[in-house]
Amino acid sequence: MRLFRPKKRDWVLVAFFSLGSLLLFAISGAELYGRWALDRGVATVRASVTAHEMNPCRGFDCGPPFRLKYSFSTPDGGGPYHFTGQNIVRDTWVRVPAQVWEGALAQQSLLVRYALTDPRINEPLGETRYSNVDGWGLMGFALATFGYAVLGSRAGVRPNNSLERTREG
Repeated sequence: MRLFRPKKRDWVLVAFFSLGSLLLFAISGAELYGRWALDRGVATVRASVTAHEMNPCRGFDCGPPFRLKYSFSTPDGGGPYHFTGQNIVRDTWVRVPAQVWEGALAQQSLLVRYALTDPRINEPLGETRYSNVDGWGLMGFALATFGYAVLGSRAGVRPNNSLERTREG
């Protein structure tokens, strides 16, 4: 006869915090990898603008409404590469200030800096998207979230107050 058994809802919380910490580890890892790649060495290349739009987003942390997509090849023949941001695997829109957007549309190109070790890590010249502070902060939050998952799994034991136990006693 077991006197204690974990309740189902406790394991749902443990799973929620565990999956949340894994997601945060992945995001912080991508942020730190991008910063590391750019710190190892960068090169500058002229990229051609493939698409442009004005995004009407005016909400929290939207940034400037001017968005571009661009494509470039490295001098050694690698590519084409696109702006990927933290995704690293698919191209996304990059937000730029108004003067960069206007210049890129006028010339149909813009200057891009890319990491020599991994050209998928790139951004418009003068912009920086990767931050050690953000990466390490998210890593700390991921560790705290994982700690809550461990605490939840340890504290998830409750007394068995089922009807069968009270009838036996």
